Amino acid sequence: MTLERLEKLRKIVRDASRIRGLKAWYEDKISISTCDKYGAAFCGDKSFEVFNAGEVFFDCYTGYYGNSGCSRPFSVADPDASKKAFRLAINKHKWLILETMADYLMGEANSIRQSAELEIKEAQELLESVQKEAEDALRNAVEGGRADG
Repeated sequence: MTLERLEKLRKIVRDASRIRGLKAWYEDKISISTCDKYGAAFCGDKSFEVFNAGEVFFDCYTGYYGNSGCSRPFSVADPDASKKAFRLAINKHKWLILETMADYLMGEANSIRQSAELEIKEAQELLESVQKEAEDALRNAVEGGRADG
């Protein structure tokens, strides 16, 4: 277990919590009567991005045993129209997508936490074993009259 992993755990939990609460935060902020500029969308204004998922694309392919090749069913005929439709679709479901992201982040955080707890338990058991050995060695030395003091 490293402190870096624990710090990653802290960051993931914080991100999941913030993402999960984003809709409530946003709706609270835009309900203020003086709020006249707002937006929440995937592929919107990069100057306000909360996160960047990088290049997003959809792949679909098949390949069969004995043949190293793979094929895709088709490529869209109008990439610009498809990009626009994709943005509209993901934005229609943005809050569900963000909630699902938070769920996945918490799942990853729980996995890291469980691993860290196991490592801590193992380290504690090792420490207790070493402590017992040291105490036994000291006791044997004292009983054998070899202890100074």
